[in-house]
Amino acid sequence: LDATSWIGVVALGGGADLTVTAYARWAAGTLYLAFDVIDQTHVNDRSEDTLWAADSVQVAFDVARNYGDAYDATDDHELAFALAAGATRAHRHVGPPGAAASFSAAVTRSDVSNHTSYELSFPAASLTPATLSDGVVLGFSFLVNDNDGASTDDGTGRAREGNGGDRYR
Repeated sequence: LDATSWIGVVALGGGADLTVTAYARWAAGTLYLAFDVIDQTHVNDRSEDTLWAADSVQVAFDVARNYGDAYDATDDHELAFALAAGATRAHRHVGPPGAAASFSAAVTRSDVSNHTSYELSFPAASLTPATLSDGVVLGFSFLVNDNDGASTDDGTGRAREGNGGDRYR
């Protein structure tokens, strides 16, 4: 999407160590998310299944909005994205059978401006059984993880059990 599509947003957090601006847009059949993270130190050398333990973004979806205290195997999704060891990495932690791996990500970092940019694309098939059209409402949360080299502090956007510890209603 071009720059004019990402308007009307407010940064969360504050300061040089963790500020996040989150963007969400959709076009027929595809959900787009973007995160601009200001963080003075970017650390992530983790493998795909532990991306969450360092600088990263986790997103969770409950596409049927049936809630519950734990993920279910019908419509819940959790994914993590990071710039790890110099490359964009992604991992699906939770997803129902048949969920396509058709999501995409681009993560870039500027050590000059201390900005890390996450651009994510989710075709409907990657969020099964979601339909992405006018009037559809999805359950959604995000979590920005911050690791300055010693430990991981979760940042903004608390999510559901397994993704930051809180439920997202």
